[in-house]
Amino acid sequence: MSKLKLQEPPTSQVLMLNDDCTSDECCDGSIRMIFVMYRGRATQRMLKLHTKGQGLCGIFIFFKCLELI
Repeated sequence: MSKLKLQEPPTSQVLMLNDDCTSDECCDGSIRMIFVMYRGRATQRMLKLHTKGQGLCGIFIFFKCLELI
């Protein structure tokens, strides 16, 4: 019998970019709702986003990324 080789599905990194118009609360709430993060982790991501200009919000299977858009 031959064994089937399973391939990993393609993944994509989802980044959020900083702007001067969006409030911290809106950014934090978006990260919590869309990327399903707890408040503490979402706040850490939001602070990194505002200090560095962009932040990684997650690595998702490509087809899941299409659902988030």
